[in-house]
Amino acid sequence: MSSPYSGLHQDKWKGKTLELVDSHPLELDEIKEISLACWSLLWETKIGTGRTAVMLAEIDVPATVVGYFFEKLFARELELRYPGKWRGKEWAKNNL
Repeated sequence: MSSPYSGLHQDKWKGKTLELVDSHPLELDEIKEISLACWSLLWETKIGTGRTAVMLAEIDVPATVVGYFFEKLFARELELRYPGKWRGKEWAKNNL
């Protein structure tokens, strides 16, 4: 799938972004609600168990790792809210 921004001059990107947001099946309020909930849950995450467990918030995690975990939580929330309609990237990779 090619980028919706392919071939567009930078001065057209804002308009394209607004068009994409307007055509998205989720409302901005729901995206915001899910995002805030997942962001909060993310920082409650522990690595390990018992006495050696470390809170994610206590370690210097690279932004790419934080983004990956956030993406997984967000996709999982969509799967739970909309069974059969929303699937994570791993499902699509294995089932298409």
